[in-house]
Amino acid sequence: MQKSKEYMRVGEVAECLGVSVRTVWMWAKSGELKSVKIAKKLTIFRKVDIDEFIVKKINETLVKE
Repeated sequence: MQKSKEYMRVGEVAECLGVSVRTVWMWAKSGELKSVKIAKKLTIFRKVDIDEFIVKKINETLVKE
């Protein structure tokens, strides 16, 4: 059984969410999606933060309906 990754890179997040890398960067820059900069050219995203982001987006959609 494969253990779920705790951290993801921007490309993995984009693939997981079905959006472009540019969109993920936009969300990270705005603070809408939490990210962790661990080196000058390396930013990662915690799986738990991605899950919370998804729940938030679902709730926003449900409220609009």
